[in-house]
Amino acid sequence: MHKPQIHFAIKLVTICVAIASFCAALFASQVQAQNIPRDIGGRWASQGFSSIVDFHGCLQDVRKLCGTVKWLWISEEEGGGHRTDRNNPNRALRSRPVVGLEIVQNFERTAPNTWSGGTLYNPIDGRTFNGTIRVDHGTLRLRGCAMGFCKTQIWRRPEDLIAAARGNF
Repeated sequence: MHKPQIHFAIKLVTICVAIASFCAALFASQVQAQNIPRDIGGRWASQGFSSIVDFHGCLQDVRKLCGTVKWLWISEEEGGGHRTDRNNPNRALRSRPVVGLEIVQNFERTAPNTWSGGTLYNPIDGRTFNGTIRVDHGTLRLRGCAMGFCKTQIWRRPEDLIAAARGNF
């Protein structure tokens, strides 16, 4: 082969690999979305609107529910830079950014509108809780327990909070 033909072949292979990678990623995200019911999948605002978490099928098992931080009300540290997982008990993980962190892990649907058997990670204090998540009249009730102590938070869809705020002004 001549040099121009080799360069063309390399470019063609590169383009084909890029297209195949894009299609595989698109297919994987569609499979993830299809396995999690619409009533729980998608974005939820935490109690107090301090964060927005995207609920989706876990990468390891799309039938299980996971959630990733997508937005923080206070996204930067006081001294500058992205807010990090600084209170994680594992020192090696303390420099990772909170945005992008999977804080809801491996919940299984155990009843209609109820997910359990997973863990909830709190990046504010670095603790992990066994939890239950329930969809209840357009809200998400997250209950986390550790050593007999339990706490429940009620999360809402961000668009519902915005709509409610518009109606009150």
